[in-house]
Amino acid sequence: MWRAVSNVLPTCLQLISKGVSVSFMYPVCNHAVESASHILLRCPFAISCWQKADIVTHANFVGTIGHFLHDVFHGFDEDISCHVVMLCWSIWKVRNSLVWDKKASSPSHVVSSAWTTLDHWLNAQDKTSLLSSSLIGDGNNFEHWTKPAYNTIKINVDGAIFEKDNAYGFGIVACDSEGRIIDFVAKYYHGSFSAEAVEALGVKEALS
Repeated sequence: MWRAVSNVLPTCLQLISKGVSVSFMYPVCNHAVESASHILLRCPFAISCWQKADIVTHANFVGTIGHFLHDVFHGFDEDISCHVVMLCWSIWKVRNSLVWDKKASSPSHVVSSAWTTLDHWLNAQDKTSLLSSSLIGDGNNFEHWTKPAYNTIKINVDGAIFEKDNAYGFGIVACDSEGRIIDFVAKYYHGSFSAEAVEALGVKEALS
């Protein structure tokens, strides 16, 4: 959002102003110049996302992203402001997914992704938040990192699979009883394994 307000978000309009040879049309709708305001507020796709989210009145908003956020931050509470910012981020992320990976999305997916990510972020900050109905319905449980017992070390391992690259990897973090990081490592290998196997390899690496 800082980039959008500062007019340095890498939209096609900004890239052209820097001498980059790209089309100025917004690839999501192909009906207007790709500016930050069009991407996040005025594009028919963005409007559909805002209507689906139903959190602020934004129809036919005239002005810059800065004006829009000023109105939001001064007219609504922190919860609404966080939802507005996260929805903008989700719309931008979908735009990038279409540009770089040729993957289209729907307003429902944009809104769902925004709320889920916000829930995860709030939970990571250990703040009280209302979980989205989709998460509650799925019965997902969130995990809070807790300090290990005094004078002991806690090791966390997480694996990842990169199917397109036929590769896998894992990250390992070791913390002391005060939560301070003692050591960390990330590994990346070529090969194909199940998620369970990758996690097991990570644990094996951690214990070695």
